[in-house]
Amino acid sequence: MKHLRLLTALSLLCVFVLPANGGTTNAVSTAKNDTVESLVTSSPPGATVTYTAFGKSRIIGKTPFKWSFLRSDIYRSSMIPTLTFELAGHETATMALDDSKTVHVTLKTPKRK
Repeated sequence: MKHLRLLTALSLLCVFVLPANGGTTNAVSTAKNDTVESLVTSSPPGATVTYTAFGKSRIIGKTPFKWSFLRSDIYRSSMIPTLTFELAGHETATMALDDSKTVHVTLKTPKRK
């Protein structure tokens, strides 16, 4: 009977005193949900940039431009979002999206055979 009382007391202590999230989950969630403002550029400028994530693609602009996205977009899926840069007369370049303030890619011209 003493053990049952002790177990009940400890259980109630955990429920009423300790926070359910340990006090750190909100800080992590907030950091992942803030907005990242990036400057997207290319050399040479004028590349069409396509954002691909979660199985869908959309054109987001022509370099140079400013672009905002949620930091959580990087962490929401096991498939990392990408940016694809296309410019006529140059090789297409694709890079993984991260939370950098500046995104820059140098597009190479194809080698002549």
